[in-house]
Amino acid sequence: MNKEYIYMEFSFPINVSVDHIYIYPKFEMLPGYLHLLEHMIIRNSKVELEKYELKNNIYNALTDKKKMNFVFIHSDFEEIPISFSADTFFQEEDFNTEKKIIIEERKLYPDNYPSVDKILGTEDQIEEFKLRILQNILINNEFSFIHFNYASHNQKINEKRKEYVPISMNSIFNSVISKSKGYIILKESFVAKLIIYFLRILEFTVIGLKFNVNKENKRIEISYYENTDLPKLLTQKSQILKRYKIFLNEFRFHNQEMIYLIENFECVIEFEKYWEELTWEKLLY
Repeated sequence: MNKEYIYMEFSFPINVSVDHIYIYPKFEMLPGYLHLLEHMIIRNSKVELEKYELKNNIYNALTDKKKMNFVFIHSDFEEIPISFSADTFFQEEDFNTEKKIIIEERKLYPDNYPSVDKILGTEDQIEEFKLRILQNILINNEFSFIHFNYASHNQKINEKRKEYVPISMNSIFNSVISKSKGYIILKESFVAKLIIYFLRILEFTVIGLKFNVNKENKRIEISYYENTDLPKLLTQKSQILKRYKIFLNEFRFHNQEMIYLIENFECVIEFEKYWEELTWEKLLY
C-alpha cells in the first residue's frame, strides 16, 4: 500500500500537543467499510491506546464520507499509538465484535438515512461485512495520510486537562422514568438509544453480562441481572467502555477550516495565524 504522508507543524500558546491524522482512500469504498476500518484500527491498537490513556491523554476517532479522522491530545509528546499499513492483520474475533458494535451504532439513527448509510452502511450491509474484503482493501489499494501537529510548551496544560470530561453517564439517568433492582424504564429518546448502545457494547465485551430491552408505548424497559450494578457499569472508567464513548462535543475542531487546508495546500500559509491563536477551550468546545 503506497502512502502519501504530509506533515505540517504549527504552534499555539498552551502546553499541549495535538496530532490530527486524516486517512483518505484513493478509491471508492463499499458503504460502511471505511468506518469499519476505523473501528478495526482502534481495536488492533488496543494495548498501545490503553497505555496512552493511562497517562491521562485523550484520543478520538471519527469517519465521514471521505476519510477517517484520528485526534490525539497529549502533553508529553507521545508517539502516535495506532498503526496502519498494508500488512496489518486483523483477528476474526475482533472483527465480529466490531461488526456487532457498528450494528448497534447504526440503530442510533433512523432507517433510510442516506448520509448515515453511506458512512456506516445499512443494517443489512453491516451484517454482510467480510473480513477478507477488508484485508483485500488494505493490500490492494492506496491511501493518503495527512498529519497535522500543533505543539507548544506552556506548563498550564495539566490544569486545563482536568477540566475536560467526556460524556457523563450519570446525567443520562435524568431521562429515567423509574428504576428498581433489576430494571429501569426510560422515555423513548436519543438518550435512551445511547444507553442501549452502551449496554450492547458491555454485553459484547464483558463476559457474563446480559441485558434485555423491550419497547412499547414510547417507553423502553431495560432488564438485567439483579446483582448487576447498572449505574456503576455505565459510569465506570474501564478502558473497554472509554474506547467507545460518544463525545457530545465530537470533533468540534474547526473541521471546515481543516478540510479547506487539506484540499488547498497552497493556501496553508494564510491559515498559519489561525492555528497559532487556538486555545485549549477552542479545541475542545
